[in-house]
Amino acid sequence: MTQSPPEAYFQIFIPNVEKLALARAQVDEQVGMRLRAGGEITSWEPIRFKVESGIVTDYLANSQAFRLCSQLLRDVIDRNQGERDLIQWLPATVTCLDGEETMYWVLHFPEVADVTHPLKSIYVSGRLIKPVLDLSRIRGRRVFTLTQYAPNLVVAADVRRALEKAGCGGIEFSKMPAA
Repeated sequence: MTQSPPEAYFQIFIPNVEKLALARAQVDEQVGMRLRAGGEITSWEPIRFKVESGIVTDYLANSQAFRLCSQLLRDVIDRNQGERDLIQWLPATVTCLDGEETMYWVLHFPEVADVTHPLKSIYVSGRLIKPVLDLSRIRGRRVFTLTQYAPNLVVAADVRRALEKAGCGGIEFSKMPAA
């Protein structure tokens, strides 16, 4: 009997396309430090972003390098997350070119799952340079990050399909190596 191939995982990126919007916000640097420190955020003032030009997308590039997600993107992730995924949504607003305010969410992971393969991933001076996912450590996870220090986001193949089916914009996928 043949086994089915292991589940594929994809890192999500914001495409490097000039016409896409960049949302800007003046944020106290303590906010970014709190997010990078991990842990549940219990006190949060919604961040106000403003778009000055470009096409506003569901996964919105922003001056803070936060994972800034539209309500549609949040809904798809909420419907498709795994039983072991731990996600926190922090409110934000985006003022678009027409002056309309739209609800967005900062996707925060209170904890970083240890999902990299210890022998196949490449580390330099203790820093993860080339991650290889460890399929035995991922079980029950569909949406996760590899670090609090970068806005990376990893999703399982079925989550990718759901995001594509929903028409979520501002997303590019890169397959992650896994063993």
